[in-house]
Amino acid sequence: MEPVLDPVRSLEVIDACHEFLSLFKVGKPNYIKTDGNIDWADFTRRCVDRCERLGKKLYVKEGLQEYLPEGFINEMRVKQHF
Repeated sequence: MEPVLDPVRSLEVIDACHEFLSLFKVGKPNYIKTDGNIDWADFTRRCVDRCERLGKKLYVKEGLQEYLPEGFINEMRVKQHF
């Protein structure tokens, strides 16, 4: 889901949709100003933790990749089953 404008709401979307989605993608806004009070490192960590706990894949876009934990596998392309 991108752009992430409200980290709390974005995490709520993960909670609400995890039963029918297998992959989440998150990214910072490119052309929209935010209030500057978003802790992107905390948000990224919480996304990783949440998706790992729920058993879901997560792709983190370039603007947030610097906050990923060491060793996190950030696959851009994920094989899908139909």
